[in-house]
Amino acid sequence: MEYIILNTESTCDIIPFFDQEIIHIVSARFSSDFKPIDVFNEFVKPVVTPELTYFCKKLTKIKQKQIDNAQSFPIVLQKYLDWINIKNDYKICIWSSLSKNVIIKECIRHNITNYDFLNKCVNLKLLFHKMNRISIKRCVLMDALIVDNIIKNKNNDYKAINDLKDIITIFLKHTKEWSLT
Repeated sequence: MEYIILNTESTCDIIPFFDQEIIHIVSARFSSDFKPIDVFNEFVKPVVTPELTYFCKKLTKIKQKQIDNAQSFPIVLQKYLDWINIKNDYKICIWSSLSKNVIIKECIRHNITNYDFLNKCVNLKLLFHKMNRISIKRCVLMDALIVDNIIKNKNNDYKAINDLKDIITIFLKHTKEWSLT
């Protein structure tokens, strides 16, 4: 079994109910004995809001040029599925259901009807919450964990790749305690 740690970054703004689109997909693949194998790192060009807001650029540290040069979601998703190699035995580990939900939303937006690969998702935040008896509200943001000194040496860059590193830290630290099969 391979373990795929997945994180996404989406368009964002300070206004509530902003129509989010994926702008960055990052993943790391681990072998059954939890050795790193490979990394996937692709920006995605949004269609509804192709111009990133000031808030989004500041929060994610993603530059408009990176988005302008990116490929569309359907193309990047196909690259991701080829990278996963869905014929293999795998489990996708996400920090919360947000990444899964935003991928489903993007699939629907782009008329992609088969997103069965997400059926193999494990929500690490829920496992972490149960194991540590930390309120689920405190688990919502990675920063809440940092305040609690659970993750050490966090930098101030909120880019998806840095959050992925934090998720990997939690995954590798606690994977033997969780049943991920």
